[in-house]
Amino acid sequence: MDILLSPDGDTLTYRVIGGSIELYILTGPSPQSVVQQYTELIGRPCMPPFWSLGMGQCRWGYDTLDKVKTVVAEYRKHNLPLESIWIDIE
Repeated sequence: MDILLSPDGDTLTYRVIGGSIELYILTGPSPQSVVQQYTELIGRPCMPPFWSLGMGQCRWGYDTLDKVKTVVAEYRKHNLPLESIWIDIE
């Protein structure tokens, strides 16, 4: 497929070889309106769980609570961000 924009920017030409094409033109008039129209077309995004937006630590092999507490203490000691910690399998 070729997409050609004229030098003056007034026309857009699509040349498609075979198949079909679906075009959706979102006219605005503002960028916020285009986003609104686009999300109406594809659906609204879901907000992930709040805890998943931060820095998390997960690892297999923490076999005692004391080891987990040590990891948290080391994060604090080194001023590293840590929103959540969880253990795997055990």
